[in-house]
Amino acid sequence: MEISSSQKIAPVRITDPRFSEYVRGLSSDRAKASEMEHAIRKHCTVHLEEDPAFYKRLSDKMEKLIQEHKDNWEVLAKEYEGLRREAEAGRSETIEGLTREASTFYDYVVQLAFQGSEVPADCQQRLKNLMARIVDILQETIGIIDFWKKPIEVKNLRGNIDTEILLANIPALNAKHERIAVEVVKLAEKRHEELIK
Repeated sequence: MEISSSQKIAPVRITDPRFSEYVRGLSSDRAKASEMEHAIRKHCTVHLEEDPAFYKRLSDKMEKLIQEHKDNWEVLAKEYEGLRREAEAGRSETIEGLTREASTFYDYVVQLAFQGSEVPADCQQRLKNLMARIVDILQETIGIIDFWKKPIEVKNLRGNIDTEILLANIPALNAKHERIAVEVVKLAEKRHEELIK
C-alpha cells in the first residue's frame, strides 16, 4: 500500500486497526513520523479530559522525543510507535494500594497541587487515603439517574469533596482546595461510566 505524502486522505485514528498498515504504506520516514505525531497529538487532545495526568505525560514524552531527535525521522517514527501503543492502551499502571480509578484521580491531584513534582513522603499515604475515599464518595453518589443534570446534587458533591480535602490536612491541597474539588468533580463527570461499573 504505497501512499505519497501529497495524497489527501482522511486521517486514520491511532486506535484504528488499519493505522499501522497505513503508516507503513507512507513513502518516507518523515511522512511516517509526521503522520504518527499528528495522530498521537490528536488522540491526546481528544482524551485529555478523561485522564489529564496520563495524557499530559504522553504529550510531554512526545515533546522530549522531538527535542532529542529533531530531524531524525527514522528514529522519531520508531519512538512514536511506542507512544502510539501506549496511547492506544491508555492508563494501565496503578499507584500502589489504589484502584485504577483512584490512581487516575491521584495523578491528577498531584498534577494540580504539586505541579507534577514528587509528593512529600509524609503526605503520600494521606493522599492515597484521600483519593480512595473520594472515589468511594463518587461511586456512592453519581449513580443516581441524571445525576449531572441536578445542579444541587453536583454542588453538594463538590462541597463533600472539598471537606474531605480539608480534613486530609495536606498543605499543598489546602492551598487550592476549592479548585481541586471543582476539577475532581469535572473529571468524575468525564469518567462517569468507569466510576459506576
